[in-house]
Amino acid sequence: MAEFTTRTLAACRAKVDARASTTEVVEDFESLREGLQDVIEKLEEFKEERRKASKLLTFWEEHGTMVDLLLQLIKADRTGNWKLHLRTVAAMVPYSLQWTGTTICVGSQSISLT
Repeated sequence: MAEFTTRTLAACRAKVDARASTTEVVEDFESLREGLQDVIEKLEEFKEERRKASKLLTFWEEHGTMVDLLLQLIKADRTGNWKLHLRTVAAMVPYSLQWTGTTICVGSQSISLT
């Protein structure tokens, strides 16, 4: 699979450098995307199996996702991209509820939502 990907990327780059028609380049990228889709599916299957066996992997995957969300929020705020900000905040809400449950801490007091 890696050889296929390398060859396809090289072919795409050569066509772009040679100023090939857009149709040829798009077709090469489409075949590359289809080839990579198999790799992505296998990676997801592997991750799903490992999540069941390892809580540590689950923790680090969620940690990485949350860090990515924070970086995305910083980017949205710095660039003034309101739609990206709203999407990122919406994606952060489930993590917020996952770690705090239904109890929200306000100052030194806890408020239960149940």
